[in-house]
Amino acid sequence: MSDAMVPALPRFDGLMNDVRVQQELGELPFSRVRAPALIVGSRNDGDIGFANSVNAEEKLPRSELIAVDQFGHLIWWGDPAVRRDFEARIESFLAERHRR
Repeated sequence: MSDAMVPALPRFDGLMNDVRVQQELGELPFSRVRAPALIVGSRNDGDIGFANSVNAEEKLPRSELIAVDQFGHLIWWGDPAVRRDFEARIESFLAERHRR
């Protein structure tokens, strides 16, 4: 993953476009989402902020938030024990919905 991200310069124009688009989105129509939603967010995310994860969980009708105390935005790069825990919770969420 890091090989795809570094160097960032070739992706700079695309990243700046993403920032512009995100700033113009306004309020998202969360209430129209009918599918179950799993949100995984880090309390230490300096890129999108944990408040966005909490907001989505509050507004999505059938959602579950897995809150992680893990390294920034790239939570899979942190403590392996924490990663195993939230990966197991993701698998459980998916398995439970698949059985339905």
